[in-house]
Parts: sequence; C-alpha cells; structure tokens
Amino acid sequence: MISKARFGTIINSFIGFILCLGLNSYILYHNGSLTFLTFIISYIPAFAISYTIGDLIPAKMWGDKIAERLGRKEGTVGHALVSTLVLDAIMVTCIGFLCTLINVGFTPVLIPAWLSTYPPSLLIGYVLLLVFMPLALKLAVTLTKEA
Repeated sequence: MISKARFGTIINSFIGFILCLGLNSYILYHNGSLTFLTFIISYIPAFAISYTIGDLIPAKMWGDKIAERLGRKEGTVGHALVSTLVLDAIMVTCIGFLCTLINVGFTPVLIPAWLSTYPPSLLIGYVLLLVFMPLALKLAVTLTKEA
C-alpha cells in the first residue's frame, strides 16, 4: 500500500495522465500533426506541466469552495459540475497555454495558436474531468488503504 500522504499525488498523476492524453491528442489533430512521434514528444512536457500545476495550484479545493459558496452541497451533481468547471478552467488554461508556448515560443502566433484550440480544449477537459475524477478518487482510496 501507498502512504495516505500520497493520496493527492495519486489523483494528480491519474488526472494529469488522462487530461494530457485527451488534450494532446485533440490539439495535435487540430493542427494536422498527430503522429505517434509528435504525440510522445508533446505528451512528456504536457504531463510535466500538468503534474506541476496540480501540485502548486489547489484548483480542486478552490472549485469545492466556489461550489459551496454557490449553495451546492458536497456529493451532489450540482457541486460536481461547479467544482469541475473551476478545476477545468484552471488546469486546461495553464496546460494549454504552456504547451502552446513550448511548441511555438514567444512568437506573434502564440496567442492566436492558443486561442484556436482553447474553447474545444475546455470542453474536452471538462468532460474528461467529470468522467475520470470519480475513478481517480476510487483509485487513490484503493491504493492508500491501510493493510
């Protein structure tokens, strides 16, 4: 078993893996450059960015607090929808922008390139988070159970 102290790390790793899989695939496909090699080359920094952001920014906690302030009770669909929206906005914005920056650099096309994939990326990220967050939580609970 894994220490309960690693609970958040398990969720962060799993969600990062899933988000980067979906977002990387979409963005490369959108740009007409989806190959196995370009996927691997783009996936590695995307996951590193996702993992780092997931550790540095308490987006899930912020989402939970905003959902509660809006009167959504924890454990309800309304709470999950609002909390996930906040998590999605933070994670997809950061991952998408930083990955675009890595791919195109500080050039005049940076902002247009990022914005061309941003709205669909937000939707893709939102759906992925709604579907896979419960699985990430179950995985973390299972892996951190005391023997």
